[in-house]
Amino acid sequence: MNSLIKSTTIVTSLALSCSAAFAAESLKATVVAVDGGKVTIETANPPPAWLNQGNSVQALGWPTKVISTDGSKVVLESTPSRVKQVKVASDVVIQEISKTERFGC
Repeated sequence: MNSLIKSTTIVTSLALSCSAAFAAESLKATVVAVDGGKVTIETANPPPAWLNQGNSVQALGWPTKVISTDGSKVVLESTPSRVKQVKVASDVVIQEISKTERFGC
């Protein structure tokens, strides 16, 4: 029984350390507009390179697609039913989808 607990502890700690090694970057922003299936957010600084047109990112609680970037404003697209839940002036954290998540690892 003790060996089983030790093995489980070791596997769990290795898994957590590996996930931390592949952790994605994140960025804080504010929602400035909501229109149909699109959400416009504004960042305090110019957006990083991973937040460019065509990329998928984790934002608003689900994966979204970046439609356009213009200075510090970024337009994200998702389904209208999900976008309905978003409120203007709310804070949002946008995360880069790590390479391992993109390829389903």
